[in-house]
Formats: sequence, C-alpha cells, structure tokens
Amino acid sequence: MPTKVDRDLKHDRAVRDIAAARFDFPSKEQPNYHTYVNARDPAMGVLGFDGEPVYPDIVVIEQGRNIVRMLAEVETADTVTDAEATADWAKYAELAHTFYLYVPSGYAKTAKDICKRHHIRVTGIRTWRNLVGAGTIDITEV
Repeated sequence: MPTKVDRDLKHDRAVRDIAAARFDFPSKEQPNYHTYVNARDPAMGVLGFDGEPVYPDIVVIEQGRNIVRMLAEVETADTVTDAEATADWAKYAELAHTFYLYVPSGYAKTAKDICKRHHIRVTGIRTWRNLVGAGTIDITEV
C-alpha cells in the first residue's frame, strides 16, 4: 500500500506533467495566458466566493486582465471521492468557466458518477497514467 508521501510525490509529478502537456502557456496562440502549478508549494491562488483563496492544482490566468481562464484538478486513486468533489471540485467548477478534472486511468466512470450526483459541471474529465520506462504521462479524453 502506497504511503502518503508516495501518493503526494506521484500526484505532484502528474500535476507538473499534465500542466506541461496540456496547459503549456504562454503559447503562440495565447501569448497572454500563463499557467501556474500548485503542486507542493502554492504558486497562484484564486479568490473564492467566500473571499478566501483556493489553490487548484493548475491555474491558467490571462495576464494583463487578471482573468481566470482555466482551472484543473488532478486526483489520485484515493482522492476520487464524494468528499473531494464536494470540498474542491464543485468550488473550482463555479470559479472558472473552464474546469478540467484529471483522474487516474480506470476512474473515469467513478468521477463522472460523482460529478453527476453532486451536479458538478466540468468542461472535461480526462484520465492519466504514467508510462513506466518512458518517463512520460499518457492523457486520455473521456
């Protein structure tokens, strides 16, 4: 059974890899967008409706206008839960027009069911898995 430290390391690596693969901003097409990664140490908070900052795993901001363009949350096998959904996913879905949820391969149906049960609007659910030996991540649209 993996330890919390192992899970956190795996999560943080997945967040960084997903951000690099899917949220590589600024880009030629979106030069004003900037991606922040909140793995381990928070880099960019988003003001919640209660006035307190929250720290989704990936935050994309349009620089200059300071508009939140995209949020993404990366889960591990033990965090695809109703508790996580009500504590974080629902909040993030309300704070940004575009919210992506990344879950480990094999957890897409569970994540969809949880989102449906709690009326959480996600732009997309994507699965992820590390490719052992290749040193890369495989991301699949659901």
